[in-house]
Order: sequence, then C-alpha cells, then structure tokens
Amino acid sequence: MKEHSAYNFFKKNSLFSHLSEKSLEALVKVAQEFSMKKEEYLMREGDEAAEIFFVIEGDLAIIKYDAETKTDFLINTLRAGDTLGEQALIDKGKRSASVKAATDARLFRLSFAALENLRAENRDFDQVYGEISRRMSKKLRETTDVAALALKNELQEYKNRVSMGTFLVYVITVISMFVYTVRPLKYALTHVEDTTWISIPLILVLTLFAVLIIRALPFPLSVFGFTMLNWKKSLFEGFFFTIPVLLFFAFAKWLGILFLPAYEGHKVFEPFALMPGATFGYWLLNSLVYCLFVPIQEIMARGALQGPMEKFLAGKSRVWTSIIISNLIFSSAHVFLSEQIALLVLIAGIFFGWLYSRTPNLIGVIVSHCMVGVWGLNVVGPSF
Repeated sequence: MKEHSAYNFFKKNSLFSHLSEKSLEALVKVAQEFSMKKEEYLMREGDEAAEIFFVIEGDLAIIKYDAETKTDFLINTLRAGDTLGEQALIDKGKRSASVKAATDARLFRLSFAALENLRAENRDFDQVYGEISRRMSKKLRETTDVAALALKNELQEYKNRVSMGTFLVYVITVISMFVYTVRPLKYALTHVEDTTWISIPLILVLTLFAVLIIRALPFPLSVFGFTMLNWKKSLFEGFFFTIPVLLFFAFAKWLGILFLPAYEGHKVFEPFALMPGATFGYWLLNSLVYCLFVPIQEIMARGALQGPMEKFLAGKSRVWTSIIISNLIFSSAHVFLSEQIALLVLIAGIFFGWLYSRTPNLIGVIVSHCMVGVWGLNVVGPSF
C-alpha cells in the first residue's frame, strides 16, 4: 500500500510523469521516505550535495544567509509536491541555500548515485535530466526577472534616500535660521504693538521653504494634501470634529475663571481681548486676515512636513510619529511669542495632524484651523 502511494506520488511529479510503469516501480524501490520535525534543518548552505528531495507534506523554508548583515533571509517556501536539490544534480555544485522545516514534514530522498544507476540501466531516465535542465532554464529566467525588479527597487530606494536628504536639508535649514532669529524676534516684540507685523513675514518665509520642499520632492501633489479626493469627508470632519474642541476651550476657560487666580476678572467670551477698543468691522477684518494665512500655515505644517515625513517613515507608528515631529517643528516657530502659545500651537497642531491623517486632504484641516483660531483668539479670547 505504501509503495502504491509512492508510485502515485512520483507519477504526478513532472520529472517522472513520462516514465513507464516499470521505470516508476524501479524508482520507488530506491526512494527513501523520512520525516522532519519543525525547525529541523534538511541542509545548510555550502554542504556537499548528494541527494534530491521531494516534499510529500508540510512546508520547507529556503533560507539565504547574508554575511554582511549576518542575517538569514527567507527566499522561498516549498510545499507538498515541490522538488528541491535538483540543481546540484546537473552542476555538481554545493548547496546554494539552507533548507529547514517550517512545519513537521515528510519527504522522499533520492540519491544522485541511485538515479545515475537507474539511468545507466534504463535510458528512459535520460528524459529526467532533460526536464531538470528545462526547470533550471525557467528558474534562470525567473531569477533574471527578480534581479531586474530588485535593481528597480534599489534605484527607487536610492531616489527616496536622495529625496529624504533634500527634505532634511530644508527642514534643518529652517530650524537653524529660526534659532538665529529668536533673539531679534523677541527684541522686536518689545517695540511692536501688533505682532502681526512679525508673524506675517515669518509665515511668508516658512511658505517659501514649503514651496521649495514641495518642488524638490518627487511626490505627487496629493502627498502634500493638494487633492480633491475625499474632500466631502474632509470638509465634514473638519467642521463637526472641531465643534467639541471649541466647546472644550470655552469650558476650560470657565473652569479657569472659577478656580485660578490668573483668570480673575475675565469672562468666558472676550472677543476684543487682543484688540481693546476695536470696532466690530476691525474684529471681522482681523478674523478674515487670520483665515487667509491659515492655508499657508497648513501647507507648511501638514503639507510640507507631515505628508512627506509620513511617506519616508515606516512601521505602524509612522502616522503618529510624523504628526508629533512635524508639529514640534512647527510649534517651535512660535516660541518667540511665548512658551504658552507654542504649547497651545503644539496641542492644536496634533489635533489638526490627526484630522489631516484621516483623509489626507488640506480642505478639512484648513476649515478646522480657522474655526479654532478665530474662536480661541477672537471669541473666547486668550488669558495669558
């Protein structure tokens, strides 16, 4: 019964399917069945080759060792019906890779010597060698295709490294320039009543760097948030997800008025806190001007920083890592105003970054940013 099962197994294998019944029976007699436990090695790279193997059941992992990185790489998995070790039968070389059992497995073993003896006694086995040669030729073609794909991927990886280097150069340049200007900016604050005259030029400079980053990186505009894809979802979420944030701001200030001495004398809503004595028309103009500069800030923080950073990073935490790092960079540009403002910008920016990551589309986050900014500065009013 066991020999009958082996007979049927080899008859289905394309190496031996052409053999006569007599030749198959002779083959079965010299083939040896054996079992392997999971994680057990069948062969190791560099071993002398003397046998060809046929997988009856189970999975076998083909592993290639990289001496430079000292790492084993899984390059293929063999399953029931697969053959391994036939290449060495033709070229008489050593094992080119290691093979171990990925699961418990059963195999047939056929020694090269036994197969040579069968060939010497029965020329029917000449075709076996011809079939092995055809398989090797096919594998060579596949290897060529794989090599071409690997070269293509390597070229793309090189381009990505160049792009990331360019990105880092611009970001480091912006940070370095800002560090050198912090002291002059703080000095200017003591001589300028309206910080808008400082903020606007600073935002314009940051915008220039954002444009340079976008132009330098080989990504579609959608990576930087310039897309109409999911715009309805982005707009909807940008509006409705922001309403709880606005209510929280008002609630937090109310609690501050109740319990913190610093808030004594303040009201929950102080629309003219930053513009004492201003008219409603000036208040409205100030709010509109603020909203006009929001897209520029979002292009910088979300488009030029968070978008590319998420593209360059890898792993499960790449989205949140890009959100936090991009907002740390952007909020640092507000330190010259005050540490409190920088911290608020960071907290709000993390919310905007999360909102942006859901689509990603600049439309919704621009709407949200306008709502938060106007509400926080021109409706509730700051108390610091």
